Amino acid sequence: ERKAMFDEFLAKNNGTINQNKIKKDKKLGKKEKKRRDIFQKENTLEITKKLLIKKKTILEISKERKLTEDTIVGHLQKIFELWPDFDFSYLRPNEKILKQVFRAIKKIKEKNNQDDFLENRQIKLRAIFKYLEEEISYSEIRLALIFLNAK
Repeated sequence: ERKAMFDEFLAKNNGTINQNKIKKDKKLGKKEKKRRDIFQKENTLEITKKLLIKKKTILEISKERKLTEDTIVGHLQKIFELWPDFDFSYLRPNEKILKQVFRAIKKIKEKNNQDDFLENRQIKLRAIFKYLEEEISYSEIRLALIFLNAK
C-alpha cells in the first residue's frame, strides 16, 4: 500500500526515481537558471537605467538598490556599451579628475610596462590607481574611463 501511495505521489508531482532522468533534469535546471540569471542581469540594468533617467546620483542609486557604488559604475559601463546614446552626462567627473586619468593613461602607455596591461592591451585599473598615488578611487577611475572612451 505504501508503494502504491508513493507511486501515486510521484505521478501527481511529475517525480521520478530514474537516475538518468534526474541527471537530465538537473542539467536542464542549470540551463534554465543560467537563462534566468541573464534575464535578471538585463533587468537590473533596466532598473538602474530608470533611476538614471530620474537623474539620481550613483550614491542614491546604490542605496536605493542596496548595491555597492562600484556595482552601479559597472552598470553604467554596460549601459554605455548597450545604449551609447543614453545620456548620463550629469555624472561626468570634474575636469581635474578626467585630466588626471587621461595623463595617467598616456604615461602608462609611454612606459609600456607589460605588468600594467591586460592580455588585450587594455591598461589595468590598478596601474592607473597606483600612478595617481591612490588619490582617486577605482570607481572614480572607472567612471572617468567611461567618459574618456566616449570621446
